[in-house]
Amino acid sequence: MEFLIQHVIAPTAHYLDLLQFISIMTYMIHLPFIGLVIGGVGAAMWFTLADSDNLNPKYARFAGDLLDVILGNKIAVLVLGILPIFVLTNVHLQWFVGAGAVPLKYIPWTLVPVVLGFIVLEAYRRSFDSRKNNIRRHLGMGSLGFVLLLFGYLILMAILVRLQDPEKWFRVTNLGIMLLNWNAIWKVLFFLHASFAFTGCAILFFFFKWPRTRIEPEGDYAGLVRNFGAGLAFAFSLAMPVFYSFYIFTTADVAFDNVVYLLATAVIFLILVNTLFLFSNLKATQTRFGATTFVLFLFVFVVVSIVDQKTMGNANMEHRSLLVIEAERLEDERRAHLESLAAGAAGENRGEEIFTGQCMACHRFDTQLVGPALAEVLPKYKDNIEELKAYIKNPSKKNPDFPPMPSLGLSDSDVEAIAGYVLEQLEQPPE
Repeated sequence: MEFLIQHVIAPTAHYLDLLQFISIMTYMIHLPFIGLVIGGVGAAMWFTLADSDNLNPKYARFAGDLLDVILGNKIAVLVLGILPIFVLTNVHLQWFVGAGAVPLKYIPWTLVPVVLGFIVLEAYRRSFDSRKNNIRRHLGMGSLGFVLLLFGYLILMAILVRLQDPEKWFRVTNLGIMLLNWNAIWKVLFFLHASFAFTGCAILFFFFKWPRTRIEPEGDYAGLVRNFGAGLAFAFSLAMPVFYSFYIFTTADVAFDNVVYLLATAVIFLILVNTLFLFSNLKATQTRFGATTFVLFLFVFVVVSIVDQKTMGNANMEHRSLLVIEAERLEDERRAHLESLAAGAAGENRGEEIFTGQCMACHRFDTQLVGPALAEVLPKYKDNIEELKAYIKNPSKKNPDFPPMPSLGLSDSDVEAIAGYVLEQLEQPPE
């Protein structure tokens, strides 16, 4: 990770804004999907285990349908599940280049478990049809994939929280200390409850509203799916405002401004409104507000992502200013280098043009005119072109036999061109 940080260039102010936008967009599509995978896999394992005890075909069907909805599309798993974690790693490394952000060194602890977790979960999904041959192996793969994802996002949540409090980075000396933080604990609890609540909303949406996966709205199986989805979403939604409030109250003061408080209030409001919609489904014989609750929960993830990036930006405003200054310095150096290359490319022609137009009135290489012959005075500058450039830029009287050289008002690039030209022509003076 330190190797990658060393090869990151300080971003400009506009690029930092772009990084923040990319980060928000990535989190708002990535976290809902990950929450759905965690909650859906947990529910599928519970129904698979219940089916193995009671041999209930509805339980087995529901578990299989859940896995197909969540993990059946490999492109969605790649685009929404795996690629975003690498994008976020790149974004954070660029945002915190040169900041000594200790929490970022634990990012590999997120990348590896997440990638392995999805690989194991794909094997778990493929083994569903043959689960009865070895139910323990099947559930073992599901549990391993579930734990790997949970572990990876436990660390990611802790990293996000720690990045919002740069004054305490020096305390993060190992992974355990990074995780043992009340702010991180409330964040993780909120994310876990959001994962299962969103899974419940997604069940109502995909099984009753989405054309490709919609089931018949009547019958025992539909009743099972409806009651479980609504109950799961409602139960886990109840505690979300509490955990989010604790998370906000334990966040460092430096991370807050009026916008953050307003957005945090909007998160809690959206959750409460969604909970009311879910409550209406608990005793209903038909699915109500399936699409509404799903979309509202997506908005919850969107606003939460904005709050996280906003608080991180507020807490690291000083580092942002330093990055902008460093980027401007590098840009100035780049421009100076380009000017130097341009002067070098034009070098001899520009130097000859200046010499012919301004210098030949007083100087020749082998003849004294108003000034001394250049062949007599230039040799001492052969190994010290900087001294010659300084003299041309700000001339002073050096030889009492000749009048002082006037200032020509040349630019730095012109001074460099004329100095290079006369030294090059010293061995072959013009006729």
